[in-house]
Amino acid sequence: MKLGQHGFRRIRLRDKAVFDEYMKMCEYPANLWSSNFAYLWADSQADKRQVYWKIIDGMLVPLVYLRGKGLHVCCLPFGKGGPDHVLRVVARSLWFCNRWNRQHGAGKATVRALNESQLAFLRSSARFRKLVEKWKIKGIEMHYDVEKLLALKGKDFANVRNILNRFRRNYPDVTIRRGNPGDLGHILRVSKNWRKTAGKKYDVVFDDVYFREIVAYQEELDHLVLVAENKEKIVGVVTGGVLPTGESWGCLIKKIDQIDGLNEWMVIEFVKEISRINPQTKLLNVGSDLGMPGLSVYKQKFRPVLNLKRYRMRLR
Repeated sequence: MKLGQHGFRRIRLRDKAVFDEYMKMCEYPANLWSSNFAYLWADSQADKRQVYWKIIDGMLVPLVYLRGKGLHVCCLPFGKGGPDHVLRVVARSLWFCNRWNRQHGAGKATVRALNESQLAFLRSSARFRKLVEKWKIKGIEMHYDVEKLLALKGKDFANVRNILNRFRRNYPDVTIRRGNPGDLGHILRVSKNWRKTAGKKYDVVFDDVYFREIVAYQEELDHLVLVAENKEKIVGVVTGGVLPTGESWGCLIKKIDQIDGLNEWMVIEFVKEISRINPQTKLLNVGSDLGMPGLSVYKQKFRPVLNLKRYRMRLR
């Protein structure tokens, strides 16, 4: 895989500051769950994919090479620019990927994901329909209201309040604290236990790909990791963080299966910590339900206030 000759750089931990700077400049809603640096870097550590980036016309474009599937654009480019400019950079990037893919026997390049708020931004360009075509992909991205989860008032949150009250009665010794890289082995055991129990409910578990890297490099990624302990034994983990845009994202949540209510408690404790880090944060993006009914039902109990469809896009 040789992209260096075209000026593309393999994503490195040291690139975080550059990505953050360009994300802050975005004029479109930079709220796609899979577009933040921690995810892009951690996902790039997998054997079957590598993420690269390059500045094109003043915007930072992240590309992903998928083994056997060619070169694609990860998400919308980061940086300052209105709909016409962003669309032009997208088109240039896809054109380059298509040329590379033809040379290497791969199919047409795509923008792997964008959400409907970003799509609405692009569609305000008169050139949108002429340049690209889009289609819906699985899952709805859900955003929780931080203030509402801090308050948990009203009938909408009665179920969550009941779960939390029962949890506190049954497990009074459970505490939560900031994680550290030294917890990695214990956290991986929690993940392994989850995979054997609750994880069996899901056909595909994507976070196995990046779980270890996110936890192991939490400090370099400025990634918030909270661990739940029961009598000094780690029984759960929840991770995420505040984004350069000022909003937040939830990345991973795992628990020992036998402790009912632990997930809900960790979510609320995580929201409290996010609010302590940045009291101005309004939303928590917990990602897509991936079209899985059980996952959707679980996330809906926290009453998401923003539900965004996801799309894929390519040149016409």
